[in-house]
Amino acid sequence: SIEQIRGNDDLLGRWTILKINALDNFAMEMADVVRLQQPALVTARNLYAQVALNPRAAVWYSQAYENSLARYDFTAIMAMPYMENAPDPKSFYAALVERAKERPNGLRRTVFELQVVDWRHDQKEIPTDELVETVKDLYKAGALHVGYYPDMLFENHPNPAKMRAVFSLKD
Repeated sequence: SIEQIRGNDDLLGRWTILKINALDNFAMEMADVVRLQQPALVTARNLYAQVALNPRAAVWYSQAYENSLARYDFTAIMAMPYMENAPDPKSFYAALVERAKERPNGLRRTVFELQVVDWRHDQKEIPTDELVETVKDLYKAGALHVGYYPDMLFENHPNPAKMRAVFSLKD
């Protein structure tokens, strides 16, 4: 029973691995079908930041950073400190980059996905200048791939000219 599984660390660990593998296997099966028509398909898995930061989070989310790096072309980590109620956003980002550095191909295959809205505070927009500084900090720390969500095209947020300029610094 689920109660017995949750009450036993060994069973819970095995159950978690089964769930992670089932989800990843299903995604890979779908990718194989799509590749029949689109052989250049690139896959990505979106993960909660806690999955990279806290080994116990695999149980909560049925996600594993190491599995994702091994099975998908890219892993997009939701680097969203306001969603996570992180007390210090800069330290939060730095910890994510350090985790990526610790894993084989971690930096090469990880996309750091920034939030442009603070959903916990009435959809408050994260200022573009803060996003620009965050991208700069991530690049300085070694990040290779940075994105953001959502793109509020009709509200001009974040400012596309400023974001284009900071993304051009990658090279």
